[in-house]
Amino acid sequence: MIRFTAKIGRFEISASIDPVAPLGWRFWTLAGFPGDLVEPRPYGGSRCLPLAIVDIAGQPRWLCAMEMDRSLCLFGSHDLFPCTEQRGADAFAQAIIDQLRH
Repeated sequence: MIRFTAKIGRFEISASIDPVAPLGWRFWTLAGFPGDLVEPRPYGGSRCLPLAIVDIAGQPRWLCAMEMDRSLCLFGSHDLFPCTEQRGADAFAQAIIDQLRH
């Protein structure tokens, strides 16, 4: 397990992530919006990688790494949709883990 702390908006979050996900790393997508540079269609937004579930004010949230800019964001499960395009998920996961290790 890799333990790290990240600041996301007004939250400072400590989490542990397993460097080897039980079913392998999988990309998910977010609902798209007209200004989205990657995918402007609804329900076809930017790819993200869920890292861990964290508790925010009593509510579970997914801590996700965003592929477009490698930022960390918090989402509810209803924000995430399965992604059909999985190319690069393992390499991206390894890069994010290496980034968080330092």
